Amino acid sequence: MKLRKPWVWTADFLSYFVCLTVLVDSIKGLDNCPHPAVPYAATYSNITYDPQNWSIKYVCDRGYTLFGEQERNCVNGKWKGDLPICAVNVALHKPAKSSSVTNGGQASNAVDGRTSTVHEGRQCTETKSEKSPWWTVDLLVPVKVQHVRLTTRCCDDLPLKNAEIRVGNSTEPANNPLCNWIPKALDEGITETFECVEPLIGQYVSVLRSGVEAVLSLCEVEVFSTHGLSIASCSEAANPDDLAVFDDSCFHFLSTEVSGFEEATEKCAEEKYALLNNLTDASKTFVTTKVDQERDDSSKSLMLWLGAKRHRTNFRGEEWRWTETDGKVESIEWGRGQPNNYNQEQNCAVLDSDLDWGWNDLSCKISAKVICRGRPSRCPSPPTAEGTSVTLDGQMLTYHCSLGQMPIGEVNQTCGADGKWDGFPIGCKAVDCGQVPGELTIYPNQV
Repeated sequence: MKLRKPWVWTADFLSYFVCLTVLVDSIKGLDNCPHPAVPYAATYSNITYDPQNWSIKYVCDRGYTLFGEQERNCVNGKWKGDLPICAVNVALHKPAKSSSVTNGGQASNAVDGRTSTVHEGRQCTETKSEKSPWWTVDLLVPVKVQHVRLTTRCCDDLPLKNAEIRVGNSTEPANNPLCNWIPKALDEGITETFECVEPLIGQYVSVLRSGVEAVLSLCEVEVFSTHGLSIASCSEAANPDDLAVFDDSCFHFLSTEVSGFEEATEKCAEEKYALLNNLTDASKTFVTTKVDQERDDSSKSLMLWLGAKRHRTNFRGEEWRWTETDGKVESIEWGRGQPNNYNQEQNCAVLDSDLDWGWNDLSCKISAKVICRGRPSRCPSPPTAEGTSVTLDGQMLTYHCSLGQMPIGEVNQTCGADGKWDGFPIGCKAVDCGQVPGELTIYPNQV
C-alpha cells in the first residue's frame, strides 16, 4: 500500500495564501470601524466600544481649547461628524492698543488673562465715545487664526454691537480682511466665540465699530490658533501662572528678585533653563509686555536679569556675549546714557523699566527679577489620520496601520527642540499582492 506525504507548497503559493488571508479578514471586517482620526494636541477615550458601533470623546492637551463636537460615533464602519480642533490662545500677554483710553480702560486689560466682566477701573478696556473706535492686539508674528472669543462687559450699558473682527498684517484695522461681523448687540457679561469665515493669517487682530459714534469696551479677547505650543510643553514643576510660551521657547517668570548674576543663573539651571537670552525685538516685547501687565505698581522701578556678560577682546576692545551659548550679542538697544561701565566693574546687564526697557550695564552683584528661558520638554499629542494609530515612547513616536495595509510617510518621528514632531501624520494603503498565480506547483512524494 502506498502512503502519501502531506502536500508541500511553493513559496509563491505561501505568499499568495498570506494575501488571501488578509483579504478574507478584511472582507469579514468591512463594517468594522477604523481607528478614529485625532486632531493635533488631543487624545480620545472610549465611551462605548464595539467593532461596528464605537463612541469616543476627545480631550485637548492642557492649555488648549476644543472647538467642534467633543464626541464622535462610528456606525457600520463610518465615522460621523467633522473632526474637532484643539487651539491655543496666542493673544495672551501680547501688546495691545486702542483708538483711545478712558476710565482706566487700558487696551492691555483685554489680554491679561482675567475674564472678569465688571470693569472696576482696570478689568476691561474702554475707549472714549468717538467715531469708529477700535482695539488691536499685536501677536508679534503672523499667525493662522480660526477662532476669536470675546468677553463682554456687564452692567454699565456699553453693549458690543455692529462690530467687526478683522485679522491681517496692516496696522490699520480697517485695512485687514474680515474674520466675522457682530450685527446685533451681545448680551452683557457673556463670553462668545466667533469663527472666521475662513482661516486668516495675520499679525494683528482687531475689533472695531466702523462708521458709528460709540464707546468700545471689551473685558477679554482670546485669539486661537492650532499653530502654537501651550504651557503643557514646559516645566511641570513650575506654577502654570508663571509660565508662558513664545518663539518656540518656554519662559518661566520667577516671582521674587534674586541677588547676584550667579545665583540668578543657578535658579534657572535648576530646571535646565537659562537666564533670559537670545532676545529678538519680538521676544523682548513679549517679555516686557507680560511683566508690565502683571505689575501692581507701574511707577516702581523694575530690572530683569539678562543672560549676557561683557567680554574683553584683543586690542582693548569689548563685546557682549550670551553666557548660555557664548555667542556674540549682535544687537543691543541701550537705554539712555548706557553703557557707562562705572568703576570698570559693570560687567552684567539688565532690562531696565526706568530706561523704557533698554539695556543697562550694572554690577553682577545687584538684585533683579529673573526670567528663565528654555526649550520645550515635550511635544503636543500627535495628530493621526483615520485608520492609523500611534504609540509613544518618551520623545519618540511610531505610527501604525491596520492589518493588510502599508504606511505612506515617516513611521518613526522625534520630538524636536522646538516642541514639534519632525514629520506629518502618515497615511495607509492596502497591500498590493500582485497577480494571482495561474498555476500552483505541488510536489507530492510517494513512499
